Amino acid sequence: MIRVGTPGGEQAATKVVQSFRNGRAKRYRKKRMNGNPFTYRERYKGGVLIISDDAIIRRLHDKDRPTQQQVATEFNVSRGKVAHAVRRNGKHKRRPETPILLLSDLHSGKTTETFNIDVLGQRMETLKEGVLSILNILALSYNFEKIVIPLLGDLIDGDAIYKTHAHHTDRIAPAGRQQVKALACILLPVIADIQRETGLDIEIDGVRGNHGRVTKFTHESNNFDLMFYDLLQAEFRNNKNIDVNISEGFCDIIDVQGHGLLLYHGAGIRMFQSIPWYGITQRVMRWKQSMKRDFIATLLGHFHTCGNMRWIGTDIFMNGTPVTDDDFAMENLGMDGDNRFWLFGCHPERGITWRFPIDLT
Repeated sequence: MIRVGTPGGEQAATKVVQSFRNGRAKRYRKKRMNGNPFTYRERYKGGVLIISDDAIIRRLHDKDRPTQQQVATEFNVSRGKVAHAVRRNGKHKRRPETPILLLSDLHSGKTTETFNIDVLGQRMETLKEGVLSILNILALSYNFEKIVIPLLGDLIDGDAIYKTHAHHTDRIAPAGRQQVKALACILLPVIADIQRETGLDIEIDGVRGNHGRVTKFTHESNNFDLMFYDLLQAEFRNNKNIDVNISEGFCDIIDVQGHGLLLYHGAGIRMFQSIPWYGITQRVMRWKQSMKRDFIATLLGHFHTCGNMRWIGTDIFMNGTPVTDDDFAMENLGMDGDNRFWLFGCHPERGITWRFPIDLT
């Protein structure tokens, strides 16, 4: 394995390129075959395969073999890893795909023994790095057109959802307004970084959750989740690469690659024996008949559990939460919150394709 960014890594990469130019590739192939998970055909047909310290791969085609300076620049030798650059040059055909990243149940302002505003910021950075690494690898085979980020509610924790709620909020963000501001300081840079480092447009679609509501007696739109989405929309209004859409209803059906995706927080679905799947599948079956538009996937939060199943031809994604030592999940589900968020792809003909749960911890 060639380790770009380690002592001698740049020289080694350059020697590999030169060996192909000089017709000595056969000897290199035999030497590198053992212990590598990629097949002979994948690794060597069309060019050189360079592997960085963090195992991100990049194929350099025969007609585009780089100079030594290009090798150093392209692979960001000084940092020891491939720079995050999703868009690829080259004439080989790649499948069109749209990556979809689910965000839900961030509970900005909530505090537990191991979770608060600072920890939320760290876990969103972990999420960003995971997303960029996965897209960087997949971009070898897919033509990404944009990134869609559904916001599925409960991004704001609130302070009056249950009787003792005020005793479980972070001191630096005890009320809804402060929680909105704190989350803006965390999430806006993460979204901007993903757009800048991938070069892809981003579409954000938001639906409200139950924790964001100000009180149970006010109008449904009086919700801190929606206020946070308004802030996102205002912040990115002059950014032509980031578009923010806000649903005033309890759910929304968005279009991705010609397919409908249903966004819903999940608070109206009841669990049976502390298991949400029965209620979810019943609701999906009814919505398939009653919604004005068809959909191929239902995207949910609320249950603090990361799961995926297929039911009557519909993919169901249930998203996790960054909250740890989660009393809600322990009391209602008998287990702690699942700290994984979904990143998956949508194809114009095949619908939902690849899918990755990204660990936030």
